[in-house]
Amino acid sequence: RQIELNLADKWGHRLMSSLEHLAEKLPYLAKHTGADKRTRWLLLLGSTRFNTIKNHTLCLEKITKTTGNMPVPWSDNSIHNLLAAYKQQQLTANQLSKAWKTIKWICKHTGLDDLDKEYDLKMAYEKTKADLTTTLYTTRSRAKVPPTEVLHALEKATHNEACSKATRYAAATFRYQLGCSGRFNDLQHIHPAHIHDNSNTIEGFPWQTKTMDIRSTNTHKALIATKHTFTGIQWWLPLLEGIKAIQKMDPEADYLLPTPTKNQTGVIARPCTYQTALTWFRHILS
Repeated sequence: RQIELNLADKWGHRLMSSLEHLAEKLPYLAKHTGADKRTRWLLLLGSTRFNTIKNHTLCLEKITKTTGNMPVPWSDNSIHNLLAAYKQQQLTANQLSKAWKTIKWICKHTGLDDLDKEYDLKMAYEKTKADLTTTLYTTRSRAKVPPTEVLHALEKATHNEACSKATRYAAATFRYQLGCSGRFNDLQHIHPAHIHDNSNTIEGFPWQTKTMDIRSTNTHKALIATKHTFTGIQWWLPLLEGIKAIQKMDPEADYLLPTPTKNQTGVIARPCTYQTALTWFRHILS
C-alpha cells in the first residue's frame, strides 16, 4: 500500500509539473498559489490509483508531442487541430480514444468544462474516430482459459526437485491463482496471514481489489481455490510452506508473491511486478 502511495505521488508530481505553466488558466489550480501549492494540487487527484495517473500523464505527453501543443485548456481550434493531427498521422482509433479520455479526465480534475457537453466537438471526435477505424470485425480481447497442459505443468513444478524452493512456491502460487482468479492484481493484494487452509479449499482474503474503492469498508470477496489436483500432486503444500517462509522473512509483507532473484533460486522481500511474474510463469512452463 505504501509503495502504491509513493508511486501515486511520483506520477502526480510529474503530471502537475506538465500543467504548472498553465495554472492560471486551470480553475482548481489557480485557487492555490502559495508555497504549498504542489501539495494542494495533488489533493485534487483524490484516491485515484497510481496506474490511472501514470497512464493519463504519459498520454498527455504523447498528445503534446503529436500535436505540438498542450491540449488543455481546450478550445474549439485546439480540439479540431488535435483531430486533424491524429487523422493526418494515421494513428489508430484506440489512440484517439485514449487522448479524448485523458483530456476529459484532466478537465474534470482541474475545473475545466467537460468536452462531451460540446455537441459539435463530440460529433467531430466520433467522425474522426470512425475514419481511423480500419477493421470491420473485432475479436474479444479477454484472456482465454489456459489449457489443461498448463495446470499439469504447474502442479508438476510444485514438486520438481530440479526447481528451487522459490520456483516451486511460485508454481503453487500461480496454480492457486488459476483456481480462484485470473487477475494477478488480486493475488498480490493478499496478506500471507490471510490465507486459510481448509479441508477442501485454500481461501485468501485480499485487502484491496481492482473493482472496489480503496476506502471501502466492505469485506472483499474471498479468493477460493479447491484442493483439486489433475496430476495427483498436492500442489497446495508448497504454497502453505512458502507462506510461512515469507512471513518469517518479512513479517510486514502484504503481498503473496515476492520478487525472485536474478537466477530465480531465491526471493527478495518486495512484491513481484506483473512483468517479472509473467517471465517467471513462462520459465516454469518451459
